[in-house]
Amino acid sequence: MKKYLFGFLALLLVFPFILVSCPVEEEDIPLLGYQPTAEGYTVPYEGIIWTGPSQYGQYKASLHVHSLNSDGSNTQAEMIEQYYSLDFDILGMTEHNYGRNAAGSDMLSFPFTKDWVSHNRGSREVPLTPERYAEISTGVDREGRKLLAIPNTSEIAVYPDEANIFFFPHEWHASVSGGVIGGAHIRNPIGLNNLFSVVEEFVNPGSNLRAIGFINHPGRTTGGTGRFTQSGIDRSRERGWVNMYAAIFNRYSSCLGFEIVNRGNDNDSLNDRILWDSVLTQVVKHGKRNVWGFANDDAHSTTAAGHAWNVFIMAENTVEAFHEAMVKGNFYAVARRARRELGDTFYGGVPGASATVPAAHLREWPQLTGVQYMNRGQSNLRIILTTRNSNTVNWISDGKVIVGTNGQPVNNSTLAFATYSDQIGSYVRANIIGPGGIAFTQPFPVKELRGN
Repeated sequence: MKKYLFGFLALLLVFPFILVSCPVEEEDIPLLGYQPTAEGYTVPYEGIIWTGPSQYGQYKASLHVHSLNSDGSNTQAEMIEQYYSLDFDILGMTEHNYGRNAAGSDMLSFPFTKDWVSHNRGSREVPLTPERYAEISTGVDREGRKLLAIPNTSEIAVYPDEANIFFFPHEWHASVSGGVIGGAHIRNPIGLNNLFSVVEEFVNPGSNLRAIGFINHPGRTTGGTGRFTQSGIDRSRERGWVNMYAAIFNRYSSCLGFEIVNRGNDNDSLNDRILWDSVLTQVVKHGKRNVWGFANDDAHSTTAAGHAWNVFIMAENTVEAFHEAMVKGNFYAVARRARRELGDTFYGGVPGASATVPAAHLREWPQLTGVQYMNRGQSNLRIILTTRNSNTVNWISDGKVIVGTNGQPVNNSTLAFATYSDQIGSYVRANIIGPGGIAFTQPFPVKELRGN
């Protein structure tokens, strides 16, 4: 009797995520799983002052970093010093499965000045001195540009996924059961659902800021990792995976997006931009929110630092401004390597190079320096991007490049919606490509910008 009862309850648990085969075209199949209930910001880069005396700053952020305190090979102090030397402005140390009662939980945020034995293999940490912490916090030798620490961060394992959570000093330090249930279009995000159901209502008592997060390297879950073949593309478009992630985003607004670039080699994530586009076509079309894309080093050593990052556009570099920019999508992702978009061996201006390249050989990375919405709310809507260090801007909608430039340096790129109305779907986004890598804008929702 117990066995049958357990089976019945398990069926109830996974039923919302079952995608039934249907003879109609894929785009006509309604979104299944959790129906859209999560509401969030949909239009990125709103309210930013791009030029003039009150111009917002651009701040480089690394949001996925490990040390000896989890499974890294360098101390936290060494990782902090490395990012400081690479001119990063924001750092989130995301050790694995740390919570309020986990060993070393007081190391979740700066100052990292305590002499202690790390969580990993009992290795002795070499801490920052209070004097050095003060220097890093005030920007000594960097013309006052400090390195901002994001408090209470952790990478939490919810098999088979992992997620980075910020502003979350919670007792969530153990892995959570979950996993994939077999079947052509059946996926079971038990772990992510359990995690974000807790994160959703949590407010960091120290800052009164809501806990937020994003999903890491989803290609490891879909099986897209390392597959530079059609099979990798197919796995990232497979409806079961797309609906699984779409269901999470449609239920939890605290889950802001997922990594579209992971690590300097882009191996795990080379198909994750395809997954991003696939999920966007569902969430933006049917939901009430957007899905932001993140690029991260996932650094486990000092040599793994500085390959992929996020640029936050803020009036000032504070924890509060960072939190607001994360939620509103006021940032863009940058990578030195993107194997599908730049070629399998291109790295930051050095063709055929390995991921570890001396900084002196790297070219300037492409930047987004302005976003302007013209004729918003009208059918003749235009989006104008201002860029720097770029020679190609590709506009993408529903996973397809609809228009692009190539060759000469690009300072401005305008997408006139009326010109490409037959190719534009639920959203558009841009890849900004230059000699030093690639930048990814956040997606622009078409219906909301058109006002219909």
